[in-house]
Amino acid sequence: MPRLALALLLSCLALAPAAAAERLVPLDVDMGDISLNKVAYLIADDAGIYAKNGLDVRQYITPAAAEVARRGGVIVPARYVRSEIGNAPIALGSGTPMMYRVTHDPRAVHRVVLTTG
Repeated sequence: MPRLALALLLSCLALAPAAAAERLVPLDVDMGDISLNKVAYLIADDAGIYAKNGLDVRQYITPAAAEVARRGGVIVPARYVRSEIGNAPIALGSGTPMMYRVTHDPRAVHRVVLTTG
């Protein structure tokens, strides 16, 4: 009987990662623009690092930012371009423009700067 219980326990543990993968937490991220400092986030997405950590991260830039990148010779995949990203809970960018916006626009989303360069 102990062997059967152990086998059942090991079977349940083996299925746990598959079940966790089905319950990924969706998260929108406003990437701001396309620049070299965003490459790590794109690699994390391509390599599945977010999913391995339980997140379904959807990273976006605006069509205007995609157009600026295109004029510079960088083609942004359509899956990364979205118009309505201003309310994403996470934004990758400098804290200074965000602080200016919050102090000058009463409708601006109030955010917390975690790190800045």
